[in-house]
Amino acid sequence: MILFADVIYAVSRATGVTPREIRSRDRTQRVAIARQMAMYLMRELTSESWEKIGLHVKRDHSTVMHGHFQIAKRVAAAPGFRESMAVTRTAITGAPEVNGCQA
Repeated sequence: MILFADVIYAVSRATGVTPREIRSRDRTQRVAIARQMAMYLMRELTSESWEKIGLHVKRDHSTVMHGHFQIAKRVAAAPGFRESMAVTRTAITGAPEVNGCQA
């Protein structure tokens, strides 16, 4: 079972943004992108609702949905970012992603 705290810790290590910053109201680009990465991975790796994810990062469900959409676009458009997300996902799950599917 993957915990939200595990996702936030992995994103923190990958981005250099502290877990406290990810949960904060800080809207600087580096923090916002790290937060969006965490929200994206929380949604992809757990069966939790948009609302529950939002409660964990102190955002409403529509912000979580927007963040998920933004990261999905970035993953599709930027191979380097896609690789970074795959490495972070592997750090969380222990299993690499192969051709878009969890191994």
